[in-house]
Amino acid sequence: MSVTPSATDQQDDQHKRRVYGRPFPKGVSQSIQFMATRRQMEAEVIADLEADGRKVTSADRLLVERYVQLLRSRSHSDTNTALKVWTALAAKYAGQRQPNTTLFDR
Repeated sequence: MSVTPSATDQQDDQHKRRVYGRPFPKGVSQSIQFMATRRQMEAEVIADLEADGRKVTSADRLLVERYVQLLRSRSHSDTNTALKVWTALAAKYAGQRQPNTTLFDR
C-alpha cells in the first residue's frame, strides 16, 4: 500500500477545500451593505430629479424606491419596467425645469 494518496483523492480534497472569495470583509453583514448601496442609489436618483431647484413628491420617492428595486433585479422584464418608470419620472421632472432666462438677455 502506498503512503501518498492517489491523484483522484488529491483532486477530491482540492474540491472540498475550495473557498470562494467573500464579497465583503469577514464580520460585515451583507444585508446592511446591500441596504446602504440601495439607499445611495435612491439618493442619487432623487438628486438627479431635484436638479434646478425642483422638489420630488413623496409619491415619486416611492416610485424611485421601486425603480431601484427593479433595476437591481436579474429579470429582464423587471429591468424593462424600471426603464419605463425612469422615463416617466424623467419626463415629469424635465417639464418642470425653470427656463434659464440669462441666455436670452441682451
